[in-house]
Amino acid sequence: MAEEDKNNKLKFGAYVRLSQKMYDLSKDETETSILNQRKDLERYVKMYGKGADLIEVYDRDKYITGADKDRPDFNRMIMDATVHKKINAIVFKNLDRFARNASLQKDTLEMLHLKDVRVFSLEDGEIKQEDSLVVGIKGVVNEELIQKMRRDTRKLHKRKMEEGLPFSPPPFGFRSCVKGREKTWQLDNRKAEIVREMFKLILEGNTQNAIAQKFKMYSGTVYNILHNKSYIGILTYKEKFYDSSKNLIKTEVLEYKAKIPQLISEELFFKVQKKIKEKKPPIFVRKILEKRGLV
Repeated sequence: MAEEDKNNKLKFGAYVRLSQKMYDLSKDETETSILNQRKDLERYVKMYGKGADLIEVYDRDKYITGADKDRPDFNRMIMDATVHKKINAIVFKNLDRFARNASLQKDTLEMLHLKDVRVFSLEDGEIKQEDSLVVGIKGVVNEELIQKMRRDTRKLHKRKMEEGLPFSPPPFGFRSCVKGREKTWQLDNRKAEIVREMFKLILEGNTQNAIAQKFKMYSGTVYNILHNKSYIGILTYKEKFYDSSKNLIKTEVLEYKAKIPQLISEELFFKVQKKIKEKKPPIFVRKILEKRGLV
């Protein structure tokens, strides 16, 4: 590959995103997948020799669908390219990782080309302005695949609900395991004891902030643990419904009894919920509630 002229040196931003299909991977498997993508993109940039630098890797959009236009790191990368001029080239594994919505692909690529930002895919090479027709066709195909994936995922989730199986990563206190052919959860004994102690400490009058300091956790993590019904064997499933313009219409939250070990008793769980309600919520929770007009 010929070196770029020094005045036109490519300043690359590399975009890394994990597919939602990889949601059930362990932490180690997730980190390995991200690392492999990064290495592939770094190798690609190195092929340009002194004519290119890798300025930043944007890799914080884990498990966010490529059809979503509100991906934080995706939008930060676009701003760095079109407004801040921090980068003048973008590289990603394939168009699926970049965007899975036909109009989002088309509009974003057109905007990048207008701002003289070059776009590269490991699978397709450089994507130029004249490639927009091919990109558009791929985008339409991707949208059809997304709809099929959503239908298949909904069917899978409903089957798992009927069978009492979890279909999300386990919370603190559990770990993934395989029984027969199905993924499920089992207790992580060391962490499970920490969870039980947290619930008991609340009943003894300790604050959530004090518990967070004791176990060296964020207050938000402790808050989520103390409100998580998974510990009494009840799991939740959120189903989102969109209109023809892909605007969210409503979200339904369904609860179901799962075939997982019960970490604490229902009596202890609901005593803690009552105790928490008697106290003022943590500052970060109050701020959220205030913004939503709930306090």
